[in-house]
Amino acid sequence: MCDAHRVQRGAEDGTRGPADARRFDVTQVDVPIMTVETWLAAAQQDAERRGLRELLPFLETLGRSTAALRAADEEHRRRAERDLTPPSPHA
Repeated sequence: MCDAHRVQRGAEDGTRGPADARRFDVTQVDVPIMTVETWLAAAQQDAERRGLRELLPFLETLGRSTAALRAADEEHRRRAERDLTPPSPHA
């Protein structure tokens, strides 16, 4: 299942100007967060529904590769944040 997070939409007072109609800020609405596992399950069901079972191994490989890339990206982000954090003056 998808998880969702809730954040407020629009201005604090509920008003919206003309520019608001042209902008869409994904952080300001309920957004389902698709995981690799959720995507893979949906893609596999779709392939089977369409009679394309030969795609299943490719979808599984794509899912594993995507998960590995996301994990590596997260690790890289954590290292970069750690390296950019100034040392505590009390350390």
